[in-house]
Order: sequence, then C-alpha cells, then structure tokens
Amino acid sequence: MSSLLTPFLILALVGVFTYAIWRPWICFTLVLIFPVIEQSIQSYIPFFQNPSNFSFLNFVIAGLVGITVLVRFISAPQSFRYFLNPVFVLALLLQVFSYLSLAWTPDYDNGFALSLANYPYAILYIIFTPLLLSSLDDFKRVRLPITLIGSIALIFFFFGPTVRLMGTRLVSYITTGESSNPLILARVGVMVLLTSLLTRTEGLAKWVAPALLVAGLFGLGMAILSGSRGQVIIGVLVVGMLYPFAREIKNLKNFFSLFLGLFLLFGLIYVTVGLFITGDNMDRWSGESITGGALGRFQLVGETIEPWLKSPGSWLFGNGAGAFSMLGLTDKYPHNQPVEVLTELGLVGFAIYLGILFFSVKYSVELFRISRGSVDHRSSATILIGIALFGFLLTLKQGSVHNSGLDMMAFIVIARLALFERNSLVHSEGDYQDEDDDEEGYADEGDEEDEASFSY
Repeated sequence: MSSLLTPFLILALVGVFTYAIWRPWICFTLVLIFPVIEQSIQSYIPFFQNPSNFSFLNFVIAGLVGITVLVRFISAPQSFRYFLNPVFVLALLLQVFSYLSLAWTPDYDNGFALSLANYPYAILYIIFTPLLLSSLDDFKRVRLPITLIGSIALIFFFFGPTVRLMGTRLVSYITTGESSNPLILARVGVMVLLTSLLTRTEGLAKWVAPALLVAGLFGLGMAILSGSRGQVIIGVLVVGMLYPFAREIKNLKNFFSLFLGLFLLFGLIYVTVGLFITGDNMDRWSGESITGGALGRFQLVGETIEPWLKSPGSWLFGNGAGAFSMLGLTDKYPHNQPVEVLTELGLVGFAIYLGILFFSVKYSVELFRISRGSVDHRSSATILIGIALFGFLLTLKQGSVHNSGLDMMAFIVIARLALFERNSLVHSEGDYQDEDDDEEGYADEGDEEDEASFSY
C-alpha cells in the first residue's frame, strides 16, 4: 500500500515546490514542515536512503528559499524593510560568537560538529527565511498551509515503507544504522496542533472548523507516537495559554463561551491522548516516568553549571562551543540552551542571549496589541507568538544554541512584523489626521508645513 503512495508524494512535492516560488508564505511553510517532508522522501525513495545523498534534500530547500527570496525582492523590494532589526543583529552576533569560541574550546571536534559544521542552516534560518514574510497579512496566509501541508506530510510519514514503532517511538529506519529523529516528528505534530486550534474560522466554510480540529488532534497523536513527552506537554500548555488570546472577550457571554470551548477542547485532547497512549507507551507516559525524566534534566543542569561556577576564568567568555563533553557525561550537550550559553559562551554570550529574549518579548507584546482590532490579525499574531513560545520552551529541554537558527527564526520574524505593522499604523493614523484637517479646512501655510513634516 505504501509503495502506491510514492507517485502521489512525488507529484505533491513537484507541485508545491513550484508553487512556492511565487508564494513566499508557502515557501515559509515548507521550511517549517520540511524536516518531516525530508524523512518521508527518504522513506519512499531509495535514492535518498543513501547517506551520501542526505545533503541533497537540504540543498533543494535552501535553493527554493533563495529563489523565492530573489523573486520577492524583484517584485516587491519594499517588503525587505526592517531586515536589520535588533533581534536579527543579536541573533547573528550570538551565532558568530559561537563560531569564534571554537578558538578556546577544549573539545574542538565536538564544538565544530555542533556549531560551524551547521552554518548553512544558520544562514537559511537567520538570514533568508525571515525575508519571506513582512506583515501580518503575509503570516495570515501561512496558517492554513501549515495545517494542510503539515497534516499531509505526517500522513505520508505514517504510511512510509520504512516507518516502524521502535519501542515507544515511531521512527523511520532509513538504513541499517540510520533512523529518523523522532523529536522532529513531534515538533511538526505540535506545530499542526497549535496552528489548527488557534486559527479563527469566522467567515470560512462550516466544514473548516471541524477539519482543523481533526487535523490538530491528528498532529497531537503523531507527536505522542514520537515518544517526546516534553514536546507534547509543552505544546498542550501553549495551546491552553494562548487559546483565550486568539479570541476577543467582549462580554460575559463571550467569556463563558470561551471557557466552554476550552473545556471541550481539553476534553478532546484527553480522549486523543488516551487513544494514542497504549501498550508499551503506558509506562513511558506514567507520572513516575515523566517526573523522573524532568528530574534528570534538572540534575544535568546542575552538573553543567557547577564546574563553570568553580572556574572564574571562564565566566566572561565561557568554556567554548562543545566544552560540555569534557565533563565526562554521556550527553554531548546540556539539553538546556540558556545554561549552554552561560557555560560555553560566558556572561558576554549570555548578555546577547538575554537581549534577544528581551526584544522578542517586547515585539511580541507590541504585535499583539496592534493586531487586537482584527480577527484574522489577532489569530495570526497569537499563532506566530505561540510557535516562538513553543520553540523557546523546547530549548529548556533539547537542542543546542550553537545551531539554534530555527529557534531564532521565529523571534526575527516577530520583530520584522511588529516593526512593519507599527510603521503601517503610524502612517494610517497620519493619513487619517491629514484627511480630517483637509475636511475642516483650518490649515494655513505654516500648518501645512508642520503637517507635511508630521506625515514624514
């Protein structure tokens, strides 16, 4: 049955990749979903199961983004405004500082593998991908494609010829010694869940709302099958936190309607969890197992910070990228990006990191405030902030700051959109004021100069 899906997969890929060249928001969606698309391609097409051909698919998505950005620049150069923003500058600076820290790391090989070896991803995520979107209207067009393309990608993966349930995790056995990363499957599944359940459906066909709900619960189910407990828990918490923000509360009736909707939503999530957590998964998802895993992460944080605190000479610039491996622990990195920044890039790197978080929060609040007056913009801003928040919370349990371009990408997009929407709001208010003055006819020559200066 699975092999019969191969022609459909190829046709879908050719169609959506070609279409994405002229639709930047589709290209942006593909970047978010691509890790699962890549795993599906490797499962269905033997050519890509050869380790020597793994990088080919990465070149394809990078080339697609590059071409789409070029087409966008030629057709709408003004959309590149606010490319240089505080979050972008600080994220790029932190990435460069990570590369420079290889000069003093005690484990160059591990540091290089974590950082400089992945520089193409940093270029893709930090520099080029944020250029695909410039306004909330752009991101509004991303919401349904994330749900649709993400769900289709997850379905193809689920039926992949090489996909099996390995213990408590659903993985693809690409080769004898290579298997897919289940954390990627969980991330995309939660992203589909988040986008589906936070999308407003007013004005759309009646079937869209139940379709989004089914897609979201399916994404949650796939995340559960990945075995990533942390991602599932964080994803559900983010949805619960942001669900009220995606919907405006005008009166008491709205409040009770929102409360009832949230109650029913968590009821459906509970049922979905019960359907997908069975057999061997039961032990992994027990309260004792989850608590033990969390305590293990906290213990790892303590074991990482303690040696750094006892070495004042490394406080300022850190021990260098990949230095964690010298602690003699089984992991190659501390599974906590703030701690990793502090211990390997020092107080200098940590100050840059805090600057990124500060501006990201600032622009997130501003973007949400600007979007409150529009149903679509409010929902879009909430989803984007949700993706960024989910990504940040994940950094407290997985991923390395030395190749964290994907996490920084959402922060950079938020900054760009907030600056663009702020500028649009200022200009629209200025134009409105000009119209009022013209209608009332009380501006003299001196006033006209002041108005012209104000509009500028």
